[in-house]
Amino acid sequence: MSLYDSLLSNLQSINVDTRKKNADLKKLADGSLKFLYTNKNLSQDSLVSKLKGNEAFYKPFLFCCAKKIERHIYISLNSIQLLAINDALSPDILESLFNSLNAVIQLGQDSQLRVLQIIPIICTHYAASMKLPILISLFRICFNLHNSKNSVVSNAAAATLRQIVILVFDYLDYDTLAHKQEADLFLDSLSLFKGLCSLLSAGKSESLNVDHISTTFGLELLESILVNHHRLFQIPEFQDSVRKDLLPIITASLASMSDFPVALRISRILNIIFQHYVTSLTLDIEVIFSFIISSLDNSEAAWKKALFLEVLRSIFSNTNLLYLMYTLFDGNEGRKPIIKKLVTSLSRIVNEKPSVIGVGSRVVLADTFEDYSSTSSGNPPSSMEKVSGSFTGTKPEQIIGICRATILKTPCIEQFDKQEPPIIPFAYLVYLAMCSLASISNGIADFVFQFYEDVGKKEFTLLIEGIKCENFDSKEDSTARPQNIIKCQYGLISENWTSFLVAYSTFVSSALAVELLKFCLNSYVNFVSVCTLFGLETPRDALLTTLSNKAVPSNLLSGNMTHSASSSISHNGRLSTSTMFSVEGLKEAATTIAAIASYDSNHDEKQKCFSLREILFLRCLSSIAKVVGEKMGKGWKILFETFDKADIILNRSPTSKHLSTSSLNRVNSSNSNFQDSKSFSTLMDYELVSYKNELSELMYVTSSYSQPAYMEFLESLLAVITSSSVHPIQTLTAPRQSFNEDLLSANTKNSVYKTSANRSISGGIRLLRKSSEVFYSFSILETVCSCNLDRFLDSKLDHSGWSLISKSLSEVFKIINVAPELRTRAANCLANILVDVASRLSNENSPDSYAFQEIFFESLGMLLPVTEVSDNTSRGVEYDISTIGLEALVSILETVGHHVLHGWQYVFEMLRFNCLNGATCFGSEKGAKIVRLAFSCLQLICTDFLASLDTSNYLDLMDTLLVFCRQLEDANVSLTAVGLFWNVSDTLKNMFSTSDFSCAYNSVEDLYAFTSMKSKEILPEVLWIMLLVHLADLCENSWASVRNGAAQILFRIFNSQCSKLGTNAWASCCQLVIMKLLHSQPIQNVSDVNNKKDEDDHEQTSCLIISGIADVFSENMSLLLNVNGILDVLEEAFQLMLRLHSDIYPKICISNFKALRELSFSISEFGKENATFTLLIKLVFINWGRFCEVSFSERRLANISQEGLTLLIESVVFLLKAYNFGIEEIKDSLLQVRKAVFYEESTSFALDVDFLSSLQLAVESLTDLLISKFKLNHLVLELWSDVLTYAFNEEKTIRASLPTLICLSKKIFENAENVVENHSLDFLNRGTMQHMFESLLVPMRLKYRCPKASRVNQSTLPIWVLASKCFVRLMINCFKDLKGSDAIEDAEKMQCLFLLTVEATNSIISPNADYEYVWSLEDVFENEDVSSLKQLHNLWKPHLQLNCLSDEVAQYYITLCKGSFYYQMRNTEDMVISRSNLDIQKEAARNFFPSTESPVSNRRQRIAVDCFSILLDDYNSSYEHVSLTIRPILQSRLCWSLKRYVADKSVSGYLPLSKSQEMDMSTVAECLNNHPSLYSNPIHYLLRKAYHTTNASPVATSLNAILGQLTLKNEVLNAI
Repeated sequence: MSLYDSLLSNLQSINVDTRKKNADLKKLADGSLKFLYTNKNLSQDSLVSKLKGNEAFYKPFLFCCAKKIERHIYISLNSIQLLAINDALSPDILESLFNSLNAVIQLGQDSQLRVLQIIPIICTHYAASMKLPILISLFRICFNLHNSKNSVVSNAAAATLRQIVILVFDYLDYDTLAHKQEADLFLDSLSLFKGLCSLLSAGKSESLNVDHISTTFGLELLESILVNHHRLFQIPEFQDSVRKDLLPIITASLASMSDFPVALRISRILNIIFQHYVTSLTLDIEVIFSFIISSLDNSEAAWKKALFLEVLRSIFSNTNLLYLMYTLFDGNEGRKPIIKKLVTSLSRIVNEKPSVIGVGSRVVLADTFEDYSSTSSGNPPSSMEKVSGSFTGTKPEQIIGICRATILKTPCIEQFDKQEPPIIPFAYLVYLAMCSLASISNGIADFVFQFYEDVGKKEFTLLIEGIKCENFDSKEDSTARPQNIIKCQYGLISENWTSFLVAYSTFVSSALAVELLKFCLNSYVNFVSVCTLFGLETPRDALLTTLSNKAVPSNLLSGNMTHSASSSISHNGRLSTSTMFSVEGLKEAATTIAAIASYDSNHDEKQKCFSLREILFLRCLSSIAKVVGEKMGKGWKILFETFDKADIILNRSPTSKHLSTSSLNRVNSSNSNFQDSKSFSTLMDYELVSYKNELSELMYVTSSYSQPAYMEFLESLLAVITSSSVHPIQTLTAPRQSFNEDLLSANTKNSVYKTSANRSISGGIRLLRKSSEVFYSFSILETVCSCNLDRFLDSKLDHSGWSLISKSLSEVFKIINVAPELRTRAANCLANILVDVASRLSNENSPDSYAFQEIFFESLGMLLPVTEVSDNTSRGVEYDISTIGLEALVSILETVGHHVLHGWQYVFEMLRFNCLNGATCFGSEKGAKIVRLAFSCLQLICTDFLASLDTSNYLDLMDTLLVFCRQLEDANVSLTAVGLFWNVSDTLKNMFSTSDFSCAYNSVEDLYAFTSMKSKEILPEVLWIMLLVHLADLCENSWASVRNGAAQILFRIFNSQCSKLGTNAWASCCQLVIMKLLHSQPIQNVSDVNNKKDEDDHEQTSCLIISGIADVFSENMSLLLNVNGILDVLEEAFQLMLRLHSDIYPKICISNFKALRELSFSISEFGKENATFTLLIKLVFINWGRFCEVSFSERRLANISQEGLTLLIESVVFLLKAYNFGIEEIKDSLLQVRKAVFYEESTSFALDVDFLSSLQLAVESLTDLLISKFKLNHLVLELWSDVLTYAFNEEKTIRASLPTLICLSKKIFENAENVVENHSLDFLNRGTMQHMFESLLVPMRLKYRCPKASRVNQSTLPIWVLASKCFVRLMINCFKDLKGSDAIEDAEKMQCLFLLTVEATNSIISPNADYEYVWSLEDVFENEDVSSLKQLHNLWKPHLQLNCLSDEVAQYYITLCKGSFYYQMRNTEDMVISRSNLDIQKEAARNFFPSTESPVSNRRQRIAVDCFSILLDDYNSSYEHVSLTIRPILQSRLCWSLKRYVADKSVSGYLPLSKSQEMDMSTVAECLNNHPSLYSNPIHYLLRKAYHTTNASPVATSLNAILGQLTLKNEVLNAI
């Protein structure tokens, strides 16, 4: 509803209701209605403006109020309120309005409350019009209502009055700020303030026209004015009023302080005055503070102290106020040191009743504990003073300690509703006092930290130094510049730190809730941090010592010590060092009884695990170090000692036992302690993690420290390590002192604390540490070094701290009296630091890098064992130290080895030392482990980092390798070390220069002398020869594997890397290495060993040396031929080889053969001929002959392997290639070759007949060479003949035997024709050809008994077929040459050749003696034999009539005759071929013994047919002599067939003949039919007998008819 509508409605109601009752009111209402009707269409703003100008409009409402017309009062009051809200009242009517309202208040409570509601609205909208008369009217209304007996009205009136006063002063305060002061308003406000003060002091105020006001209400009004308008009271008139009017009231009230409500409000006003008016009211405030101090020190009521302490808590939370107070009082000569006295009083309160707050109980109260690591709906308190309590002022429970249950829920200064003073627990007073001190500390810290961050470290340090050097005078510059504030704060801290220390020490020793303990410790951290930044060493050390003793208390140390160590502890369970500081002595007597009285009965006297309190104290220490570590200086020593002790105890405590039950106390407990113990355990775990994290951050932060700060940190840390480890155990004691700290002079205090701070507060750490435990300081040192790696690269190494670190740690692990575990940990610490620092190594070749690497590896070289130890424990420690050092070296090399350029001498010295002394120091087993570990480092160097070494390093490296090769702990290490010589030599090879040695070295001593004198200038080639000398030495090692490995590597190096050596260098190698090897112990004394195994090992080494020397000469012949005396060296080598060439040393024999072959091959490949080369060839050839002599003739070798034989033949092949030897020398060599080829003790065979063995290949090469180079075909043919004869020896061709020279024979068959071509006559004259034919007849005779020609290719012809073909080709070749030379009539040659042909024909025709085997063959290769038979017959047929062949022709045809049969019989007599009729007749008359066996068919029927055909053809030839020779042979053949038929038929009877028998008889019949001239008496007789035998059988066959016809023809012929 709009303003118009509301007013219209209200006026209409008044108008209607007053028509008949009140004409005056009716008239006024009509006038107002008329006004509204007139301005009906105006906007609200225009209407408001019209209303302000029309005072008559308000008269109806004022009339109702003034006349107290009750029925219209509420409408009128509503209208007035509506008009005031819309600012539609005219200021001119305010006075009459308030007079009307004054009349209304007499009507009742509702009207009164409504008036009180309207008044503030009017005052708010019309503050500028609130002149004093109007205010007086308002005050009269409000005071009248305030004096009402109705509490509701009274309180409402008080609130309205307070609101009016505030509104008035607010308006004046605003005007003051806007510089628009109105004199009347200013004076009225001042009069109002004075009137209120007068009303309080005199009980009445004429200016306000009020004669009474309650003191509490008046004070509240004054507080409202002061608290909200302190800027207004900076005006002198108001300041004078405060001083003259208000302060007397306060002073009077303080004097009595008996009424709690008044005292409460006085305290609140004092708080405002202290906060805002201390500068203008200095003298008065000094008096008030003196009174407060006196009250706090005297036995005043607790509630009074609580009020003052709450005021002080508020004051000290204001840093600016603290500065002003110090400037005005403590820092101003002639003034009382108010702050110091206040701080002393607060400290005294804290220490006044230690038993009440549970000092010494080490109890943590858990009544309000919440897991602050988890989130909650409410916000946790941010500081100690903001902790909300739960104590309501009733009778407190018997609680020992400080927690929320002992803290007032509502601060005493805010309990306005209390008429009687509340019950104040003493613990609350302690809490308030500590809050004040904590506020001072926190406020100063916040400002100092911010200023330190703003100006920087350097400027801040200069400022503090300036403050220390000059006398502080606040009058010089009292402005609140930051520098002046810092000066004041410095003075405050330096003057009052002892009080803070005492208070803090007592408070943190009390039974506190977790949150209070944490807040107090945060303040403690701030205080110590400020002391540190201010450079106050004595306060810092005292505070740190106190906190350290509480973090690791004496009973905890006692509980963790052994019985023997506990003897050094005092009777009450405290270490004697716990009372070193006078502050502790001050508290000792006061706290001991309280601690015992309040101590939990379940608490063990010897606590073994940390409680939550100690964990929080530790975290406090770590926080201090984190915040001001860079400025800590010597204070680090205290921290490090504490961290060490804490770490030992923590490591002993399982997580579940961190909190003992005695460290937990419940307040108002109605539940079990299980849940709370669990929560505390969770909290402890969180705090432990935070503590460790802060320590880690602390170490990382050191990287940002300045160099001096870093060095102080490092020196302190190392001092703790060495003093805790090395110094002998001492029990530190100090007399207990009890004195008042305030009585000490400044010099005395400084002397006491300085002395105490410089002594170790951790004297019991060595008693605390048990076996196997080490100090946490080592871990700190490792991490710090890891975070400050760049410092170690400083060119000024003395400033980096590196020498200090290495020296300090070496002091620990080098002294055998130090505990073993500490020695091991110190070594491990140094190793870990070295590994971390190694990551910064650079390969930059600069002086700085050189110096750093030198000192770095020198430090690494410190990790060597002490050899002069005897007990097992010390040996174990030395072993651990060696292991640690070597493992560090491995890690360094693996990561940054490629950057290492300098300091290698320390590395090699370290490796040699461990290798040489490992077994001596640690025993064989551990010594072997050390050797292996050290060798792994050496392997890394030799495989990856040889390029980083200089010349002198290489000498050290080779000496080190030699040491590892000679060690006896691990054969694998020695063997691998030998292999590393190859890596070194390969690197040296790449460094070879083009310069030769200035001279040849003939002795090792000369070489050593040269290298030692000129180690920096030595040529790589000299180093290389030095390496070979080392390897030659190793060839005499006691381990065979090492000897052999050394020999192998030595010659491998020779053959691959010596191509660039000069003549002098080679001469040196021959004299220093080769000759040394030839005279080495394994070769010279190979037979002087005690057992077979050693002899075999020496033999193996000798083999390697022999082979290696041969390889060296072979591979480097072109260079060696230029070396003087090289042939003498080689001759000595041959003499050695011949001396050892015996079957006792079969391996050496093979090596000799190989060496000979290698030399021969190299000679054959050498392209340059000179005198030395010729002598070399002859030397080798002569020695080849010697080897053959001792091998075959002297029979030194019982058995020469095929390999050896092959090597011998290959050797001579290469020698023959290289030089044109004479025919006699070649013949002699072939004699030795035959011995090798036909060496019976070692059969030459190949894996298969298709492949030549190595020996056969060598023979083939030899023959090829003799043919191609020397044209000695006849010697080759002789050799081949011998081979064939040997190869097909009957004893060597049994079926189960392996092929011997069969493969070579096949090659001979293939190549013989080419060798013989055009040389047949010569070979015939030499007898070579005959020898060849005879050798071919050997396989031809064997025929089917020959081995298979191929096991792979089944189509290959048999060996005997190949031999037959070869025979035929050679025979044809001979005839060709004979005809070409007109020597065909040469009877001797023809007769010789024909005899060979007859024998060959017999071999071709005759199948085998074991014909059953032959007949069972799958393939008899008849066609090949038929072809050979025909070729030979056709070759000889034209010459059979020669007289020289007459005696052999008959035998030739007999051979053909025997091949003409179609079958054979088992177990029957052989066929006899007669050459005369008489013999035929005799043979025909002799009957065959009948056989029941079936005949065996001849599978070579074509041979039979062709043989019979040849006989018949030649029988019909024109040569009579030949025909006469054949006729009896044919007749004898026919007779044998007829006889066989008769014998077999007489037995078989009715059985038919076999097919072969029928063919044979058919052939006989056909022959007789076609050649009647062959009939003779024996044939007549046998035909007749055969006919009769056939007719005896009832079965008729075609043969019966044939025989019948032949018999008839026989009879006819016989008759003729």
